[in-house]
Amino acid sequence: MVLPICEVCAKTGLLCAACEKKLGDGKISEYDVELSRILYSSLGLDAEFIKVVETTDNLVVLAQRESVGKIIGKGGSTIKDISAKFGKQIRVVGVGEFKDMVYDFIAPAKVLSFNKVYAPGGAIKYRVRIDKRDEKKLRIPLRDLEKMIDSITGSKVELVLE
Repeated sequence: MVLPICEVCAKTGLLCAACEKKLGDGKISEYDVELSRILYSSLGLDAEFIKVVETTDNLVVLAQRESVGKIIGKGGSTIKDISAKFGKQIRVVGVGEFKDMVYDFIAPAKVLSFNKVYAPGGAIKYRVRIDKRDEKKLRIPLRDLEKMIDSITGSKVELVLE
């Protein structure tokens, strides 16, 4: 299992000096620590996650693609428990190809197109067109999604409803 904290800290509930330093330096958050402990106790060494990103109303768990289903759990049981403990809606996104991550953030809304836009001066941004009828399916407001995708991937994204 690869967690933001070491296995001993996840198992014991206490942070070692190295993990305490990561927390103090802001490399990991309290959510990373707590989720590591929860996943370790419920799944053992069978899942990997990288980081928890906090938004106003949601938590986004960035995980290895092969661990997404394990973190969600059968019938969503694990993610429902985690959501109840944190008091926020949880979204699990698999880390991998940029385009796949964007699709995961937007799901279950339908993506109509994914375009690369070249701006004067050589800047590149991505324009993602989303079916306007699926606006209610977006669990996070459009502008918040843009900011989140930008900060996590380091690429500029514009989400457009059509």
